[in-house]
Amino acid sequence: MPVNPKEEWEANAGERLHAGSWSTCTNGAGKSPPNDVAHVQFQSRIAFKLVWCPRGYQEAIAGSKLVKHEPYSTFFLVDDDGNFLKKGRPIANDPNIPHLRFARMGNYDIVKGGKYAKVADTYDFEEDSGPPARNLKEKEEL
Repeated sequence: MPVNPKEEWEANAGERLHAGSWSTCTNGAGKSPPNDVAHVQFQSRIAFKLVWCPRGYQEAIAGSKLVKHEPYSTFFLVDDDGNFLKKGRPIANDPNIPHLRFARMGNYDIVKGGKYAKVADTYDFEEDSGPPARNLKEKEEL
């Protein structure tokens, strides 16, 4: 007799529950140490945090053409220590881009002053040299 997919999913739910959790509440992430849901309620580390960058910049495209990127048009993924993981930008004219004032600016305001904001505050767009947090640590050791 074929297994009902719903029954099979429910039977295996216990195995999936131990694979991790997902929390989007970031309130308190700008404090040191972070005082957000992941760290306080779940007493866990985060895999990554998305942080919108408050700085605008210009980027050379095809060697000479300069393209202007407005503030809050770029985001970074950072790990639990605030280290750079990835930089990204939404697809132009995507209707699902988070609202500027209520989502992107609010996101940065919550992490401002904490370890998660450091990459957004210090990333060198002119050099586009990768992880600024690691570069800063190396410079301090010299």
